[in-house]
Amino acid sequence: MNCKSPGGTNDAAAYKRSSLPKLVESLPRTRYVVGDNAYTSTEHVLVPFSGSEKDDHDKDCYNYYLSQMRIRIEMAFGRLVSKWRVLKSPLNVALKNATKQAYRIQFHTQ
Repeated sequence: MNCKSPGGTNDAAAYKRSSLPKLVESLPRTRYVVGDNAYTSTEHVLVPFSGSEKDDHDKDCYNYYLSQMRIRIEMAFGRLVSKWRVLKSPLNVALKNATKQAYRIQFHTQ
């Protein structure tokens, strides 16, 4: 959870302002994060090829399989939202209170 950027902030800019890039880049070599074209491709962030790069057959295949992964991720979020209806609408929490609560929550990676 990151409360450093307002809702209208570009995804890539919000990502860079958070502590998430350090966490992502410290992942083991076999772990990745799937993103869209808004993000920069790194060793651990997989994004689709764009422009003339898509004309390469191998890159087009990569884009296809990456798209299939992203679709499955979206489907998983859809299931979460249908299971827990509270996720369907924005939470009515003051931003100043949300940041205090966020610092109390600690996420651990395996």
